[in-house]
Amino acid sequence: MKLIIDVKITKKVLSESVGEFKTKLLDQLAHNTKTLFEKNTPKKSGYGSRNYHVIKSLNTREIRNDTYYLPWVNDGTGIYGPLHHRITPKHAKALHFYWRGNEWFLKSVKGQKPKHFVERSMAEVIRSVDSAVVIASRGTLK
Repeated sequence: MKLIIDVKITKKVLSESVGEFKTKLLDQLAHNTKTLFEKNTPKKSGYGSRNYHVIKSLNTREIRNDTYYLPWVNDGTGIYGPLHHRITPKHAKALHFYWRGNEWFLKSVKGQKPKHFVERSMAEVIRSVDSAVVIASRGTLK
């Protein structure tokens, strides 16, 4: 997925350098993106939504989250995931787990439905670009 940002400034003169405006815009977009991902990430324990961080370089801002299970939450597992088959045990006769206060032994489970929080977040990020440009231009445009 690519996000292309086209910034046009008409009838305005930059009082500061274009580089400073670019840095402010990148920082604002990174802040918006991180905030939206934190808001939209499912919060059963809250661990996944608390572990977003921004990595800054000269021309980019990377929003990362190394929580290992988030791809499964977003894309789904079992019959809802990419392989579309039930989850079965590999080395035992049954799956064994505790859920909702009960102990379970099952030969297979359907899996988890996808939450698609990444797609929802990216759509909101794209809608927030205009406001990020306005915020970044404060004090930069005459």
